[in-house]
Parts: sequence; structure tokens; C-alpha cells
Amino acid sequence: MKCYLYFIFTVVLMQACGIKSCDFLFCRYYNNSDDKAINYLDIKDNGTYLHYYKKNSIEFSQEGTWKKAKDENCIIEFKNWKSYNERGKNYEDYEVYLLFINGHYLDNSPDGNSSSSFENQKTN
Repeated sequence: MKCYLYFIFTVVLMQACGIKSCDFLFCRYYNNSDDKAINYLDIKDNGTYLHYYKKNSIEFSQEGTWKKAKDENCIIEFKNWKSYNERGKNYEDYEVYLLFINGHYLDNSPDGNSSSSFENQKTN
């Protein structure tokens, strides 16, 4: 319930602030956390993604499908997401996981500053 309320709050905040940067590139996005892990997300134009995580002896990868959310164009829905970037080997599985599009960031919040944020470094 707490996550649902957070989601509603951020959608309302985005609409109130007029955030319109909903374009994104089909390319590799790198995680912004400073935990010294290799962590990236490849978004492909055929509607699939690859999420890769490696830190020390822990290595994970997953593939799944993505689409832009129907009700909100600034959100991408990822099917069968795993939260490697936040929990390492204690990751959680999500049937559907949402990331906001904010310029060259993909994030679970609209500002692009959380530990689960991914950044397209081609646009810097």
C-alpha cells in the first residue's frame, strides 16, 4: 500500500510540475549507485530488455519485455523485473515494475536521483 501511495504522489507531482521529457533512446542505461557494481539496462526497440548486475562474486542477468504505460506516457512498464540494483543477491521479483522517463534518466521516482536510477550516458 505504501508503494502504491508513493506512485500516486509522484504521478500527481509530475503532472503538477509539467514534466514532459518522455522521450528515451533504445540503448544502454547505467545504474547511478556508488556500490561499485556493474549494473546496466539494455532497452531494445523490439520491446525486450536485458538487465545485468555484477558485484564481486555475485552475477545476475535477466531478460523480459517492456512497454510504455498506456495511461501515462512518461512511464515504462517492465515485466518480470528483479531488483538487483537495490538488494544484490537478496533481490525481489516484481511481476510489473515501473520506471519514470525523465530526460536521460529512468528511475522509480521522477527526479532521477534514487539508487535504482539508470542514466543514458550517450546524452551527457
